[in-house]
Amino acid sequence: MTVHIVGSGIASLSAAVYLIEKARVDPHDIIVYEESDKLGGAMAMGKPVEPHNPSEPDFAYVLPATRILEREYRCAKDLLSRFPSKRNHDKNIWDECVEFNNTNPYYDTNAHSAP
Repeated sequence: MTVHIVGSGIASLSAAVYLIEKARVDPHDIIVYEESDKLGGAMAMGKPVEPHNPSEPDFAYVLPATRILEREYRCAKDLLSRFPSKRNHDKNIWDECVEFNNTNPYYDTNAHSAP
């Protein structure tokens, strides 16, 4: 069985992970289509990492915090919690995102107002 996924954003990547783990689909049987010349959907690949460090990648993903880091955005939590933090190996990427949001809250005027 070949699975075709349209778009290369985090929802598509999460769908691929679930297909591999839960439905036991072989990763080689998953085809992801992307219209743009850049992968990542709302996450833009190609953002230069500053300051440049020779031991670090030249480019990084940019996560759209207003959508991806909501408490109930489970696909992001499930996916990002699988990868260790580069800064603190006792944490994963999701933990770092939650910690950052708790320290630097974002107040969406459409959802609620600032305290």
